Amino acid sequence: MAEVFRRGWADTDRRLPPVSGATYAAKRRASLSERFPGERIVVASGGLKARSNDFDYAFRPHSAYVHLTAEQGTGAVPDSVLVFEPTGSGHEVTLFTRPR
Repeated sequence: MAEVFRRGWADTDRRLPPVSGATYAAKRRASLSERFPGERIVVASGGLKARSNDFDYAFRPHSAYVHLTAEQGTGAVPDSVLVFEPTGSGHEVTLFTRPR
């Protein structure tokens, strides 16, 4: 049955549009990497906050997270973590998010 869904799709070379501010966020991450050579850096987006024990406030990611990722508004995912893992020549940066 799954084979039926694998056939008949058109090839496409479409790309996602660039995130507004992504170029600036990349420069900020590079600058942070230079300031802390050999250090592991973890930046959390923050989580949902309960209001009246049964409603969540609208999610707003931490400012440092937005500054380094350019994710904001509906693009940011609660409980995401941006990790700078040290390498010999700087950092490898990985963004961990919840699965859909």
